[in-house]
Amino acid sequence: MRFYSEDTCMVVETLRIAQFFARESCGQCPACRMETSMLATMLERINEGKGNPALFDQFQKILDFNRGKGFCALINMPGPPITSALRLFRDEF
Repeated sequence: MRFYSEDTCMVVETLRIAQFFARESCGQCPACRMETSMLATMLERINEGKGNPALFDQFQKILDFNRGKGFCALINMPGPPITSALRLFRDEF
């Protein structure tokens, strides 16, 4: 569990989390490498003000498609913090 102050930008924080998982992916399985980099790229677009409603729908599609397809558990780790942030702080995105 993480705690944030009221002035924390949840878009930036969620992007930071996604970038962490993209960096930590060893690249051994294509599904994980592509998912983690795609999630980070999508959040970068939102942070730059280039997001749109269709982009938000893609998050869950990508996470659902890749669930369980990695050689280790890393592929499943970026999903919960990203989906929680999108659900709980949607107005910031």
